[in-house]
Amino acid sequence: MCQCSKKCSNCSDKSNKPPLTEQLPQATGKVTITEIDEKGNSRVIVEDQNIVTNGAYEAMMNFMAGTATSGSSVSYMQFGSNTPNSSVAQSDTALFTAIPQQFTPTITTGTGTATFAVTLTNTQLNGTVIAEAGLFDASSNMLAHIAFGASTKQSGYTWVVTWQLSFTIIL
Repeated sequence: MCQCSKKCSNCSDKSNKPPLTEQLPQATGKVTITEIDEKGNSRVIVEDQNIVTNGAYEAMMNFMAGTATSGSSVSYMQFGSNTPNSSVAQSDTALFTAIPQQFTPTITTGTGTATFAVTLTNTQLNGTVIAEAGLFDASSNMLAHIAFGASTKQSGYTWVVTWQLSFTIIL
């Protein structure tokens, strides 16, 4: 993008970067759900990109401005039981059909990334159809959302849910 008054993409001077005030943070995410049977055999049942919601961008801006409240970071992961009637969107604030249980993730961080992991043991949510998931803060603001093909959590199987978010600046 050039620095002319129109912010056009076809300016003859391609060497200019936008001013810092026009560089936008971008958050992306990837969710992987791995199913493990009683013998330790595993298979990936979901591997897809998620939507980072407006709630996450607001939390990030509040943090950077020094106005973040306690509990504005990821507090829990929650699942939904019905295949959504519509696509997930950046403006989503809740799961389409939430399952009441909330799961506290293990969190690891790296440069520009945060990984949230939850293990559903072989006794949790058995027989439940799961078709979406969300990351939430302590005030139940949705920070990220994904919908996927419905899968039923079977007795005797463990699910490992790994959610990685990455933050970059778009120039």
